[in-house]
Amino acid sequence: MYQTDVALPWEEIEIADRGEGLSNVTDWARADAWLRQVAMTPERDLRGHRITLTYHTLAVNVYAWIYDVHGVVKQDDLVGKHPAVNANWFNFATWATATLNADIRNDSPPYRSDRLVPPGFYRRLTPTVLAIKSANRQRYNQLLTWYQRMVFVNTTAAYSAMRTFEDAHPNEEFATIEDGEIRLQETDWMDVARNLVKSREGESALEPERHLKPVAMAFEYYRRAREVTIALDARGEGEWPIATQTYLEYLRARLILFANLIITSVEQDIVDPGVERVLNNVPDAASEYVSNHLSRVAQHAFGVPRQLAGLRIPLKLKPAEDAFGEMWVRLLTRELLVLGLPAETLRLGHDIPPLAAGEPFFPKELFDLQALPDGEEVPLHGDGYVSDRAKHRKDNSDLQRTVWAFDRSDGDGCGTGARDWRRITERLKGATTLIRTRIQDPSLFWPPFRNEDVERIYRGKLPLHPGNPTDFDVLGPLESFPYLCGRGYD
Repeated sequence: MYQTDVALPWEEIEIADRGEGLSNVTDWARADAWLRQVAMTPERDLRGHRITLTYHTLAVNVYAWIYDVHGVVKQDDLVGKHPAVNANWFNFATWATATLNADIRNDSPPYRSDRLVPPGFYRRLTPTVLAIKSANRQRYNQLLTWYQRMVFVNTTAAYSAMRTFEDAHPNEEFATIEDGEIRLQETDWMDVARNLVKSREGESALEPERHLKPVAMAFEYYRRAREVTIALDARGEGEWPIATQTYLEYLRARLILFANLIITSVEQDIVDPGVERVLNNVPDAASEYVSNHLSRVAQHAFGVPRQLAGLRIPLKLKPAEDAFGEMWVRLLTRELLVLGLPAETLRLGHDIPPLAAGEPFFPKELFDLQALPDGEEVPLHGDGYVSDRAKHRKDNSDLQRTVWAFDRSDGDGCGTGARDWRRITERLKGATTLIRTRIQDPSLFWPPFRNEDVERIYRGKLPLHPGNPTDFDVLGPLESFPYLCGRGYD
């Protein structure tokens, strides 16, 4: 129900305070009450839009926190800035969720499907897609949104808990790795998160060791990146030796990339059981239809009871079903599965192209991950993480091993295109290169929704404009969006 009497939290900010206060204008998106309300939204489309809105707001919130930005966040702060701003996981999740929402709404044929279907049959495609996606008790819709909800609860609960802990215990580590195990300072939030995603059998789908703790560790790497920023700002621009400033800028970029990759790997692990079932929906539905039809034929033509034929026919059709399923998924991966970003649409079955012609494939900070620049020679001052070279080497080494484990391409994007999207290794291979190449793309911060649609979504109503990047329904840049910058005042 559309709640017109619900106050918009960003309008309650004191406009007269244009300094420190406005840095918290996006904190409403990490409040426990709002996160729970989003997770418990029963209507799937509305919940998907609320997740997209929350992800985008948190992307700006995490950016302002890591880079210690006070006041209004402007697009000018992101474009052409030196060193370049590195996007966090919520930036990428915003557009992945927006693309997913467009797909499950069933209001148009799949992107690029016109290349596969003759013009005379294209008008028949939409009802066919509707029928396919609604097959087997709308399993397609239910699975995608269920796993989308699990990822949302996992990531936002960890971030909210980490920020709450950080507010109470500044400069203390939220998570550490000791003897190969992740240890947390605060664990109560995990029980709350697990209770939100319990199955009918009473078992939670989120596992602390497999899902919750790794994501908490990822946010600890974000926190360390923030420590680097504060150290850089404390001495002022140009007061650090150039070698030290370069070293710390490289370290911060790699910490953010490392956190992004950890969360992405956990996200893909969460959704992995559902991906295969979703992509096999069409072959399974086709096999079931053929089996039922042949069972009826056997009963009428040969007198074989339909129930008995229904037990034997699926076994005989299994080889053909497997071959059709493999062909279908490969075709789907190569031609129809896409990720819509604000300024480009990437086909998941094709190699990831360079962001800009004539530029290096990866940002300079992330080009060679073997070691930090002049790591043993640059002077470092202060206490805590910023001066701990051993931790810097350990974090950089862990990042390098993670990239080597996930990225099995030939370099420069060659081999990053997936052949079978059901395989988690192929999904992570493409995601690693995507994040590493696009992490400094400022368009990732563009808002997906208009102001009026943000208000509708927050109060419980579907937006007038879906914010689908594949339909070029994307806005930019950040100025004059109240939920991001306090009514646009500066």
